[in-house]
Amino acid sequence: MADQYYATIYTDGGTRNSGAGIKGAKVAASDPAAWAYLIEYNGQEVHEAGGRPGQTNNQMELTGFIAALRKLIELDINQEKLLFVLDSKYVLDPINQHWLEGWKKRGWKRAAGPLKNKELWQEVDHLLPEFPNATFSWTKGHEGNAGNEFVDGLLNQFMDQHM
Repeated sequence: MADQYYATIYTDGGTRNSGAGIKGAKVAASDPAAWAYLIEYNGQEVHEAGGRPGQTNNQMELTGFIAALRKLIELDINQEKLLFVLDSKYVLDPINQHWLEGWKKRGWKRAAGPLKNKELWQEVDHLLPEFPNATFSWTKGHEGNAGNEFVDGLLNQFMDQHM
């Protein structure tokens, strides 16, 4: 399937929550958090990782996705036929199920109440029109998808080396 596309893009985000497994635990300000992306196109690979302590997994998933979108625009390949492969339904469902449109109509609120990470979702909404030929696909994380495994390793390496 990937050979039908000009580029395949993998993004991921993660945290090491010190309160993981504890009911009601919040992310601590010092908990490592990182994101990464991989863009495979024209026989090349472009990748990057970054992070910021104290962020949630969902914030890092969105930040990695946004970073990839920005890089694709910088590379001037955002108009090409692109395949995004993510393991985050948190990022994919609002795009594929058109929830973003509903949130926007309701003043950036969910039908059930406030929208978490509103500013990040607004940035996604701002960037997506620049990608008219994008397809968004889900893969199960940690199940052998080489691109997904690469970005997961990259973000973990970032946390190991920088946090």
